[in-house]
Amino acid sequence: MNIVRVTRFKAGICSVVCVVAMLLGGNFSANGQQLAPSLDLPAMRGGGQLQLKVRGIGNFVYELQGSQDLTNWVPVQQQTADWFTNTAAFQFPATNQWRFFRALGVRESNHPLFQAGLMTLNSIDLNGNNFLSDSYNSYSNYFSSWVTNAVWGTNRVYNVAKRNDHGDVLAMGGITNAPDIGSADIYGRLGTGPAGAISIGPNGAIGQMTWQSGTISGIEPGFSSDQMNMTFPSVAAPTGAGLPPPSYSTYSNIAGVFNFNQAGQLYVLNQPLSGLVVISAPNVVIWAKAGINFSGHDGLFIAPGASVVIYAGDSSGSLVSSNLNGQNGVNENGYAKNCQIYGLHTCTWISMNGYGAFVGTIYAPNADLIGGGGGGNQVADWMGGIAVKSITLNGHLDFHFDEALLLDGPGSPP
Repeated sequence: MNIVRVTRFKAGICSVVCVVAMLLGGNFSANGQQLAPSLDLPAMRGGGQLQLKVRGIGNFVYELQGSQDLTNWVPVQQQTADWFTNTAAFQFPATNQWRFFRALGVRESNHPLFQAGLMTLNSIDLNGNNFLSDSYNSYSNYFSSWVTNAVWGTNRVYNVAKRNDHGDVLAMGGITNAPDIGSADIYGRLGTGPAGAISIGPNGAIGQMTWQSGTISGIEPGFSSDQMNMTFPSVAAPTGAGLPPPSYSTYSNIAGVFNFNQAGQLYVLNQPLSGLVVISAPNVVIWAKAGINFSGHDGLFIAPGASVVIYAGDSSGSLVSSNLNGQNGVNENGYAKNCQIYGLHTCTWISMNGYGAFVGTIYAPNADLIGGGGGGNQVADWMGGIAVKSITLNGHLDFHFDEALLLDGPGSPP
């Protein structure tokens, strides 16, 4: 961590003399790595304001401290580093009393868990498949459309005619293996780590919708960054006594379903969650210790006013997978915030193959996800937000980030 010394020649006018010291203190740890924030040289702003920028790790809170003697330090401000630029900007009157400044990493912020639609600690391997990322907002008539299902209610859903360009992607290892014929199109921003590659194909583009509206390919200036720093905190297992899974029943003339209908109740499953699953009460919690196994005609449906949080795996023990391959999809035509899936420590593999729609969130720090359309020209549709270790496509994928998650989605992982 560097300390910046500021010398004043006149009231309200500052001149940077030098970076006078390097300290070992003030670092913080993330995923076993020691991360030290760096402090840029000060800059003057209008109105007699001094600005200092801290470069660290996105979504972490930094505290700027001031001192007269390098011994006694006083907190000046706290700011959260932007996930895309990894910087936190501090601004205050230039006529302050401090001669030296330093920055300390304090804690991870309480910002929304999904500030970008797709987030991976490693790479997104397109594996020669087409990829598209854009956004919608299920809270806005301007960026979504109403759709009614006789059983599952009326909800705002993605409509390509109303899409938006906040489909940001954060892939620390970059995007690799774009198709030779085809493209990766991101209507939004792309962030990678310093060593992250960007492969979007000959017709691919990254940037705003207006910029991409013609035949433009490539990357719009300012819409990619290779300075990403990101960590995924682990997920804690649920606690408390739980009910066993429900037996087969009928819901709204649909026979042979597993209806989870106890509001606010924890259900504990020692076998994989599978079959036709209905969530018919709010705040249902399912702990599927053996993972999830949707295949064939399986799927998950959420009734009006209901919601579910699913934990897959366990804190220790044998590794498990979560297969979301059922033809009836997961929460199709629902709201992403109402279907939250968390991968615990032993959840290391997620499969999302085929064309059953997914609407929800997945946060699984240890999981490699493989998925996409079912082959040929089939295109998979995923809506909501996904944060995993890595993604490998085995078919074409259209991903749509629900911007409502920024306002009313999950915060820090449980």
